[in-house]
Amino acid sequence: MDYPCLLLGMDYPCLMLGMDYPCILLGMDYPCLLLGMDYPCLLLGMDYPCLLLGMDYPCLMLGMDYPCLMLGMDYSCLLLGMDYPCLMLGMDYPCLLLGMDYPCLMLGMDYPCLMLGMDYPCILLGMDYPCLLLGMDYPCLLLGMDYSCLLLGMDYPCLLLGMDYPCLMLGMDYPCILLGMDYPCLLLGMDYPCLLLGMDYPCLLLGMDYPCLMLGMDYPCLMLGMDYSCLLLGMDYPCLMLGMDYPCLLLGMDYPCLMLGMDYPCLMLGMDYPCILLGMDYPCLLLGMDYPCLLLGMDYPCLLLGMDYPCLPLGIDYPCLLLGMDYPCILLGMDYPCLLLGMDYLCLLLGMDYPCILLDERRLRNATSQNDYQLVVELLDSGVDPCAYDDKKRTALHIAASQGFQVIVKVLLDKGADPNQKDVLGNTPLHLAACTCQVPVVTLLLKAGTDLKSVDTSGRTPLSLAKSRLRMLAEDKSYSSEQLKGEVFQIAEMMKTYLALRGVKDETEQLDDLCQQLQRTSTRDEMDQVNSLLSNFASLSLERRETTI
Repeated sequence: MDYPCLLLGMDYPCLMLGMDYPCILLGMDYPCLLLGMDYPCLLLGMDYPCLLLGMDYPCLMLGMDYPCLMLGMDYSCLLLGMDYPCLMLGMDYPCLLLGMDYPCLMLGMDYPCLMLGMDYPCILLGMDYPCLLLGMDYPCLLLGMDYSCLLLGMDYPCLLLGMDYPCLMLGMDYPCILLGMDYPCLLLGMDYPCLLLGMDYPCLLLGMDYPCLMLGMDYPCLMLGMDYSCLLLGMDYPCLMLGMDYPCLLLGMDYPCLMLGMDYPCLMLGMDYPCILLGMDYPCLLLGMDYPCLLLGMDYPCLLLGMDYPCLPLGIDYPCLLLGMDYPCILLGMDYPCLLLGMDYLCLLLGMDYPCILLDERRLRNATSQNDYQLVVELLDSGVDPCAYDDKKRTALHIAASQGFQVIVKVLLDKGADPNQKDVLGNTPLHLAACTCQVPVVTLLLKAGTDLKSVDTSGRTPLSLAKSRLRMLAEDKSYSSEQLKGEVFQIAEMMKTYLALRGVKDETEQLDDLCQQLQRTSTRDEMDQVNSLLSNFASLSLERRETTI
């Protein structure tokens, strides 16, 4: 149809216009929009809105007092909360006055760009159905496909590729991307945006009051349920204040959107560079990034949302939709693409540093750094490789050893973690534990089979650690006698383990005598005497080792 209701060659369009209870007409009992009637009324959360689809003069209320879109006439007038804006739909040169001196978009096309109080024009690509933006920041890209993607109030485009139902999200509390599944994919306007991936838990818990698409910044992109919705595109100031008299087409810069005299305008959203249209069928919509999206003559455009890298579709059926990530997702026809469209699992990445599938190895390192023992055990029991490393070749054992997480170190070693694995700087877990004075962890790593030759040549041996630690304890008078005794016993145990592994029997026996003497102490003065003896012993042993190396 020619009306804001997008009929996409299906029996029932999905029209959800800012209501609390949207109804997608799927042959169910309670349709919200009665399309077969002369006077269907779509309530837009206001008192008297009405969309008369079978009439010459339908009136679409778009969250304002007196807007009217006359779709069946030659001269339609769109009031955008200003005094004299007008959109001439039947003319060759549509004029959109946005409180400025010049028309917004002179496209030279048959279909104008309908802007409804927002920063995003509707890019009409010579198709039968316009893109109606209802008071929100996202354009609808009609891509010459059967299904259009209308993004209203969120940063997530719905690309239904070869499915029965289009995805129409119109600033509602419970929009739903119907993917032939039982559960809606996206809950908008709630405390926790939820991406249902056929699992029990939502994909992203932001812990904020407002659902927010973070584009690698400190500010939420879209505050729903507020008077002023703000699309922050890498800047400190909101691009659009919707409750004001004059909509603003400021795209994060001092200049308006560059009109390149081509068939498709360049919609710039908070970036320094325009979108260069390469004479292809699909424009490049850049959302909050520095690089344009190059469309390579393929079926689907690349929609980049808040990332540094363009998404290059490689001749495959599905585009790569990257949302606020550092790494682009290249779909290679594998089992885990970033965006699985038309499948049971839709992967939506929201402002994270990791690709769509958070590999269990990465989760293991994260759990280790947070000292989450239970999750570490669960991941190891599920078969995660304890020796998996990051881009600096640091394993979970490196992390646990440097932090002194003794219990996690033990479970990693029990599950097969390699105590001799080195990072890019050549450090083993024992090196990191010694440098951070994690005495109990050093003892565990020695017992686990750390290469003593590597330890002895590193310049930071258990003996040197014992010497410096004992000196520190002697100078620190804040320790009670019991605390001091416990610390010294740990150091002595570490030294005994090291000397036993070295096969130095005489020195091990001397150390046993000192430990027995330590056991009999009760006062701080007695402890200091034994501490001094142990420190001297460590110094002598260290000198012998250096002489023999």
